[in-house]
Amino acid sequence: MPYRRSLLGLLGGAVLAVAACASTGTSGAPSIVVPSNLIPSGAVPSVALEGFCADFASKIEATWPNIDASTATSLGPVVTQWASKPEMASVQADATVIGTWITAMATAGSASTPPPDVTTAFDHLKAFADTNC
Repeated sequence: MPYRRSLLGLLGGAVLAVAACASTGTSGAPSIVVPSNLIPSGAVPSVALEGFCADFASKIEATWPNIDASTATSLGPVVTQWASKPEMASVQADATVIGTWITAMATAGSASTPPPDVTTAFDHLKAFADTNC
């Protein structure tokens, strides 16, 4: 029986390798599927959060809470998209709150101090980023 297990393991590895080479994401780079049992509980695979991690660190966290109107204009749609990502299910409501506030700032054309609910949502999103990025 040990021979059968090692043969099955080899076959399984070959299937994963072929699948990884044959599958490409929207960027044209090969997609890699990580078995869920290899991902620590509560963590989101970093590949799924690449855009979020970079944008949160450089565009939101770096300027929070002093986001100007032009930054708000470019970030409103980005933050709103985060609210629809399944990888961000635990903070989707927080992303929606922040996205709504940022969009309102962009529409008003001026910066304002975030209200308490937006500040709380930012704290949740920051904790999420600290854990997953």
